[in-house]
Order: sequence, then C-alpha cells, then structure tokens
Amino acid sequence: MADLPPNFEVPTPPRGRPIRPTIVSFAGWVLVIAGSLTTIGGLLFLVAGSSEGTSLGLGLAAFGVAELATGIEVLRMVAAFRAIGVVVASVGAVIDVVGLISGSRWQVVALALHVAALIALSSQREAFVGPG
Repeated sequence: MADLPPNFEVPTPPRGRPIRPTIVSFAGWVLVIAGSLTTIGGLLFLVAGSSEGTSLGLGLAAFGVAELATGIEVLRMVAAFRAIGVVVASVGAVIDVVGLISGSRWQVVALALHVAALIALSSQREAFVGPG
C-alpha cells in the first residue's frame, strides 16, 4: 500500500447494458411472436389472391413486420421504441377485437397478450431511461 501514489483511485468498470426487467422481456417477446404470426397470416392472404385478400394481406404483413421490428427494439431496450411499442400493442389489440367480433375465438388470447404488453410497456418508463 505504501507504493501507491496519494491520489490513486480504484478504476471502475465501464457501465454495462441496463438490466431488462422481466415484464419488458415479456412485452418484447409478445410483440416479436405476434408480429411473426401476423406477417405469416398477411402473406397467406397475399397468396390467396382475391382482391379483398390482397389488400388485407398487404396491410397485415406490413403491420406484422412493424410489430416484429418494434418487439426486437423493445428487447434491445431502445427508449424510443417503448412509446412505439405502446402504439403498436394498442393497434394490435384493436385488430384482435375486430377478429374477435368476426368470430375467431383465438383472438381472446391474442387480445389478452396485447393488453398485457401494453400495460407492461406503459408502466416501465424508468427501465428505458436508465441511470443518470
């Protein structure tokens, strides 16, 4: 200890990535999986080929890609995508309600997951801001 200069400070390691809360991971994975399934469904509508199916398929595929990209960025903890994720989860919930009204009972599960992702992203603002 006598060999150390008087102004010696112990070096601190560089700051790592912020720890992602489990609820944010859940919301990100919900968006990734829902986006993948929506994209596949949209592409199937495009393959079907009717004029109504083409426009619906294109819209669903585009929304699915947006949902997938948002989910990936939420998992990466990019702060701007928390707000985008809230909007995307809200639109996904509206699409699920429309599907539920048209008779698809599986949309209840998708609606519950979109609402859970919406609540998770709405409540985790501090996790995306980080320390400092």
